[in-house]
Amino acid sequence: MGTDQFQELKASVQASGFKLTPQRQSTLQVLIEQSDQLLSAEQIYMYTREKNESIGLATVYRTLEILTSIQVVSKVIGSEGLAYYSLINRQSQHAPHHLVCIHCGRIIEINEDLLDAVEKEVEKNFHFKVTNHHLVIHGLCQDCQEGDLHYDE
Repeated sequence: MGTDQFQELKASVQASGFKLTPQRQSTLQVLIEQSDQLLSAEQIYMYTREKNESIGLATVYRTLEILTSIQVVSKVIGSEGLAYYSLINRQSQHAPHHLVCIHCGRIIEINEDLLDAVEKEVEKNFHFKVTNHHLVIHGLCQDCQEGDLHYDE
């Protein structure tokens, strides 16, 4: 586990008024260790149980909702309706964007901020201060396109 990254995330949680309970600490550790992939709450629960046998699935769900609400974790809904989670890159100002394949369910994370111009227009035209955004685009991944699938969605 990256000690610096953990300390930064710990500070973010505490600055938001939440305590870093052992269960939340275990969940954060899993998210750091598995930061190269999106995980379902059930997958996070299974990894977390290896560190803290006393943790329950409901606690993992509550922890993920807290971490999402304070913008430590990004949540994306896959094509099958399941939620997937990953740590937000702290170097970026916004949560990552996601491409969701409607055929195979693959989720591709995009860390580039693609909506700067849209943000400026929203702020100018609607007098609305954008603090964050999350874009999910549904379509067909390259593998499914090459599989000669025909979708009119």
